[in-house]
Amino acid sequence: MRIYNVGIVNIKCCLSCPWTWWFVIFIRQGRITRNVSVISFRVDKRLKARIDRLRHINWSELLRRYVETVVEQEEQRMRSTKDVTAIKRAIEEMDRLAKLSEGSDWIAEEEVVRWRRRRFSYLTQT
Repeated sequence: MRIYNVGIVNIKCCLSCPWTWWFVIFIRQGRITRNVSVISFRVDKRLKARIDRLRHINWSELLRRYVETVVEQEEQRMRSTKDVTAIKRAIEEMDRLAKLSEGSDWIAEEEVVRWRRRRFSYLTQT
C-alpha cells in the first residue's frame, strides 16, 4: 500500500493495480502527475493565518494556474518577433515620401509647428 499526495488529499492505492492509481490521479488533477517539481515560497505569519482561514480555496491549483499564465505571458513577450516585411515596406514608403519633398523649400519642422498651432489655437482664443 502506498500513499500519494494529490492536491489537498492523500490517496492510498495498491501498486498491484496501477490502473486504479492512474485513474484516480487523472480524475483528481486532470492530468498525470509523474514528473512534478515542488516550488516553495515564504509568506509572513499574518498572511499565512489569513490563508488558513480560507480553507475552501485550493491554493496549490490557484498558484499553479497563476504561475502558468505568467510564464505563458512572458514566453509570448520574449518570442514576439518583429514583422521584417512590414518594417521593410515602412522604410520604403518613408524613403518614397522623402524623395517627393527633395528640392522643395518645404521644411518638415515648420509643417509640424503649423499643424500644432492650428490644432491648439482654440485654447488661446477667449
